[in-house]
Amino acid sequence: MTKDNLINHIFNHNTAETLPIPPKTILLEEGKIADRIYLIRKGCPRLFFYNEGKDITFQFFFEGDFVASFDSLYKGTPSLF
Repeated sequence: MTKDNLINHIFNHNTAETLPIPPKTILLEEGKIADRIYLIRKGCPRLFFYNEGKDITFQFFFEGDFVASFDSLYKGTPSLF
């Protein structure tokens, strides 16, 4: 199944909802347990962490990417980032 087919399947079976998320919104805080997977339709969120009080960007996500703390989501453990 291609990514486009997967996205169509998810939206056609009412297992997802479209939510506008304002810029600078934190989707998952460090130490929280993930309960969602996000599909980026527009924008460019980033994964970051704090090190010695500094904000360190670790990864960017782009339109069409899925974003989640998959380890936290699958295992029910606190997010590392």
